[in-house]
Amino acid sequence: MVAAESLSGATVWVATNGGTSKEYEDNDILDNQESATRYIEAVEGQDFWVVITLDQNIELLGQGIRLKVWVDGQLVATRTVHQDKIQRHGYTHVVKGFQCSETLRKDFCFAALRTEEDGQSDALLDAERVKHLGSITVELHHVQNFRDVEETIAKQSTKSFAQDFRSFDAISEKALKGRAVSHSVSLKDVPLKAPKGRRGAGNQRNIRTYTEFVDPWKRPAATYTIRYRSRDALKSMLIIPQSREPSPVRPATPPSMKEEEPGELGQIEADVIEVQNFEDSKDRTKFQTKRERDREQSPRRRKTRKNEEVTVIELDDDGEVISETIYKKVDAPDPTQTMAID
Repeated sequence: MVAAESLSGATVWVATNGGTSKEYEDNDILDNQESATRYIEAVEGQDFWVVITLDQNIELLGQGIRLKVWVDGQLVATRTVHQDKIQRHGYTHVVKGFQCSETLRKDFCFAALRTEEDGQSDALLDAERVKHLGSITVELHHVQNFRDVEETIAKQSTKSFAQDFRSFDAISEKALKGRAVSHSVSLKDVPLKAPKGRRGAGNQRNIRTYTEFVDPWKRPAATYTIRYRSRDALKSMLIIPQSREPSPVRPATPPSMKEEEPGELGQIEADVIEVQNFEDSKDRTKFQTKRERDREQSPRRRKTRKNEEVTVIELDDDGEVISETIYKKVDAPDPTQTMAID
């Protein structure tokens, strides 16, 4: 939902498929107190509504609010709301399209925009509409001095927003001036059932409300702009972060090549792997054969029995052997004891 600081309590958003469209911010366009800008994704053939809500606690400088709605630079709706309606329960206004008659309504929908090198010459002449192509704008004004005037249908102005609205299905690249505009707004006919029990058109009464702007220069209290683009266009503008493709992971072992498309390099790699496996197999066989041969040729080891006897030698002063005595280990004298030598 788009909101401006200058008019707290007022919000604007675009509804698609019965829900609120996801909004994206452009870091290159900064909001100020009187205006705010957001982007939404447009899908070809998708219906949309423009929804304006006024909170009951909204701060008013006059006696009410007058709203104006533009689509692709064309005025499509106006409405004046008295403060009594707003302060009672709040107020919500929905713009779906044009009510052409009791049996026909034309709803807004997104349409893909084709770009051509030459394009249509009349689009170049209508530079103001082309400038706002791909955008939905809502203005809110503080108004005062409400006056209701009753008029008959015959006296009512014959000007119709539906008659003046024009859709662009193709436009020249020169007219866009490099802007990434992918869609425009088209109208879709919606048949309606005629209500029963209505009075004839000759007796039908109409109340028109006249007001005055609080601001002498008729400047809006808040302006809300919602620009619609395709997902690819939003990515190219870096409004939506582009998803990074995962880096290919090199397999631990080379994959086996298909027989129908081995490829020259793939066949060489397969041959190298086969030779390497063969060499490894030969080395293991040679090692096992040599080990078995060494086992057969080497003499069988005998377990040596530990010596169970101790020989004690007596020496004279000159180091000559006087005697040798053999003892069993259990009877052998402690070698740490001092022996007397005669």
